[in-house]
Amino acid sequence: MQRYLRYSTMFFCVLFFITTNAEGSRIDDRYYEDLSDVTQGIQSEKLDIDRDSMPYQTGWPVHLGGWLWNAVSFINADGSGNLEVLCARTTNGIVHLKNCDGTNYANWPVTFGQYNYGAPVGGDMHDDGVMEVFTGANTSMGYAALYGWWLTGGALPGFPVYFSTGSQAHSSPVISDLDYDGDLEIVFSLYEGDSTYVLHHDGTGLQGWPQASPTNVRDSPVVGDLDGDGDLEVIVVTASALYAWHDDGTACDGYPRNIGPYYTDGIAMGDLDGDGYGEIIVTTVGANNNVRVYDYDGQMLSGWPQSTGASLYAEPCLGDLDGDGDLEIVVGATGIGTEYHVHAWHHTGVAVSGWPAITAMGEWCQSSAAIGDIDNDGDMEVVIGCDDSEVYAFHHDASLVEDWPITNPRDQVSAPITLGDIDRDGDIEVGVGSLDSLVHIWDLSATLEMANIEWQTYHHDHWFTGWYHPVPPVNLSGGLSGSQVELVWSENSEPDVVGYNVYRSLSSGYPYTKLTDEPVADTSFIDSTVSGGNTYYYVVTACIKAGSESRYSNEIDVLVTAIQEIIKEGFENDFWFASPSRGTSVIGFNLRERSPVCIRVYNVLGEEIASVLNSNADAGSHSIMWDCTDRSGRKLPGGIYFLNFSAGEYSTTKKLLLVK
Repeated sequence: MQRYLRYSTMFFCVLFFITTNAEGSRIDDRYYEDLSDVTQGIQSEKLDIDRDSMPYQTGWPVHLGGWLWNAVSFINADGSGNLEVLCARTTNGIVHLKNCDGTNYANWPVTFGQYNYGAPVGGDMHDDGVMEVFTGANTSMGYAALYGWWLTGGALPGFPVYFSTGSQAHSSPVISDLDYDGDLEIVFSLYEGDSTYVLHHDGTGLQGWPQASPTNVRDSPVVGDLDGDGDLEVIVVTASALYAWHDDGTACDGYPRNIGPYYTDGIAMGDLDGDGYGEIIVTTVGANNNVRVYDYDGQMLSGWPQSTGASLYAEPCLGDLDGDGDLEIVVGATGIGTEYHVHAWHHTGVAVSGWPAITAMGEWCQSSAAIGDIDNDGDMEVVIGCDDSEVYAFHHDASLVEDWPITNPRDQVSAPITLGDIDRDGDIEVGVGSLDSLVHIWDLSATLEMANIEWQTYHHDHWFTGWYHPVPPVNLSGGLSGSQVELVWSENSEPDVVGYNVYRSLSSGYPYTKLTDEPVADTSFIDSTVSGGNTYYYVVTACIKAGSESRYSNEIDVLVTAIQEIIKEGFENDFWFASPSRGTSVIGFNLRERSPVCIRVYNVLGEEIASVLNSNADAGSHSIMWDCTDRSGRKLPGGIYFLNFSAGEYSTTKKLLLVK
């Protein structure tokens, strides 16, 4: 959940900390000074920041004048080039929207004067290219509220929404399209108030909601496809149970599931083992101090729970650390003896080789991590804050990344980490808030590849869905068609996928060059920028509305050679094919008029072993994919084969060499 003061003992300790130093005297006023303009960037000399350790993004850090326990988001609020930075003070009831240089976005910040534990979230609720902003809060009148603003800073019609007397809000709102109408909804759970709500963008309730979720919802709901049917579910963890509802508010089979009593603190969901179903990951604190993994039907998976011996105040994060295609679980802990660890497990419950990683001695690690390739080595790194005022980055084997950790000289870093490129210059920025009211954004030298950012921010993406998605597209295939390469792949099942990016390289494996300026909506692509004599390697990714991108699909290679034309100029019909690559060939033909077309494959004994096509075809150019299989669907072994093409009275045969 969002970092905030959960328990009275912790609250007392933090209050004591901010009013006294180690000797018991009051901290110097200049440490928490309220600057004359707290919404603008302040000079590094005034903060005594060592910019040589890791360069800051121009205009950062920015002082907000209140604690920062919750997430900093990088969003494209107005659909323009650069990204904006969305964040909120925990204690002051002020939501900030900053330009990429740290200056205020027009008409921001907005003040509502209430205590908000959760982070604000932004989404294009009306699908008009401009985002709206939402946050939950606890009012001074004794009940929770959900606030919403236009990008111009004015209150949205129907907001704020006030909940029942005695209700409290500790989590962040989640955005999703639960009724699939193109307009977005807000999903919001109450800590005290015992309900989970789904609201339209005008503040009215979606039919079938709210649903009861008693006994203390601490973390934001998860919204994702739990049962693999292509529709969305809403998942909530309380102190005693797991709840899961379909999009219409009806309970999923097997839910609610009693899992307590435990103090649960974080929740995430992802298809850990690639079986097409979601698994639910829950972290606990107090006497249990373990990570628990449940299958889509609420049954705990074999190998779980896994105990850390320390409280887990951070949300679990998911990513493919070892590159095997399965997801690993990453979470920070508050301590084992005097060593404070970041843990990583396989979906089987076995610790990833080299983990846990050790951070500081005697300091809590309650920040939620981000997972991505921050040094362009092709492997995933884990970036996480610590209460020792440092931000760590670990390689996939738990070794420290060179030049890390980054030190914030003023106070602890307990907020979630965010990765992105706010100024669109192509490199990576790392953003996080700290307890001393600062928003830090560091400028890394590594190039941003969104396909290599697996867990971007709090609850995975900038809608805070908590769902690891989209998965990589599957069944990518392709081949040469005339002077172009044609690619096709299978459609992703996630309902919020907006399109696909296509990447290419002249050598197998990362790095790739992106060919698409914007995601393409179709599951096919034509690359007309190829030249003869080259082998091209292709992958595709899926993109979602919340800004995240999947890992790369399977890679295919296509050898571009001169087209083998069988018929001389002047004949009525043409027939050609591309040399098979990775078991796939493109067969093309031109027809002057509508004709019955038959394409058969023969072995060296003259036996027909496959029929590629047997149907009528209209006049014009045609191309089809052949997967190099026989009549039984078995892949053909390497060797010499013959393709016979007939169209009407015309027939020709060409030798084909299949190389394995």
